[in-house]
Amino acid sequence: MVGTVKSIKGMCAFVQVGSNGKVPIIARLHRVETSEKKNEFASMKPGDKIEAKIIRKSEEKGRTMFELSRRSKHMKADGLD
Repeated sequence: MVGTVKSIKGMCAFVQVGSNGKVPIIARLHRVETSEKKNEFASMKPGDKIEAKIIRKSEEKGRTMFELSRRSKHMKADGLD
């Protein structure tokens, strides 16, 4: 899936991967889940379009959370998205 980096906070990038009406669907990409390319996470900035794969979906307090990966082993595998 392709998403847009909305913000970067600490070790995570928050990526808009869609919307539910007017509500954006935001997923988290942790630094360790970026591709093996050197400094990929450090070069990300808001507005960048990235390709990623959903590796985890969880629900907490009525909210659905998605975790993304850009690691090559995950990008090749069949899975949630």
